[in-house]
Amino acid sequence: KVNLNISWSPINQESLNFILTNAINTSRITISVSPITYYALTDTNKQLAIDKNIIIELISTNVAEDQRISMLKTTGDGT
Repeated sequence: KVNLNISWSPINQESLNFILTNAINTSRITISVSPITYYALTDTNKQLAIDKNIIIELISTNVAEDQRISMLKTTGDGT
């Protein structure tokens, strides 16, 4: 129902799909996501956002955070 800022945490597309599918907004809302999430958007998620009048907004993160996220994606060790 309200704007959502989840830019601090890169979520997977299945999680974003769940959020979009279950959104019950009655007016336009904005969901702010990290670059990792934003650039991995699927066509399904993009269409869901359009259908539900939701703007998916990119929030840039700082370089140190981007490097940590990149390491997690690359190594997968969770450290």
